[in-house]
Formats: sequence, C-alpha cells, structure tokens
Amino acid sequence: AYYKQTAEALVAKDLMTGMIKSAFFALVICWTGIYRGFQVEGGAESVGQKTTSSVVTAIFLIIVVDLAWTTLFYFM
Repeated sequence: AYYKQTAEALVAKDLMTGMIKSAFFALVICWTGIYRGFQVEGGAESVGQKTTSSVVTAIFLIIVVDLAWTTLFYFM
C-alpha cells in the first residue's frame, strides 16, 4: 500500500525540481569550499578555521538557494 500511494503521489515535476535543486546545492558547496580554501594563510589552524567557515557559509547559502528555487517552482 505504501509503495502504491507513493507512486501515485509522485509526479515528474517533483523529480525534476529535486534534481535541479540538488545540482545547485552541489555548486554552492563546491564554490564555497574553493572560495574559503583560497583564503587559507599560515598553517593548520587557518585550515581549520576556514573549513568551519566554509561549512557554515555553505549551509546558509543552501538555505537561501533552496528558498529561491522553491519560490520559483511554486509559482510555475
């Protein structure tokens, strides 16, 4: 019953929006890591600080990107 109801509720639009959003999430994570990685100066302490900063920034940007795409897809 669960699989049948899931298959009935799932539409192609949901799958496409999920794929598009996940691609943008991957880009945000990648670009944030690269940007913060280029800011590393000094030794291992700086690497740790920039890694933490990269994670926090990426999480924030993923929320913003998710909000933007969800808003766009809602009105389409």
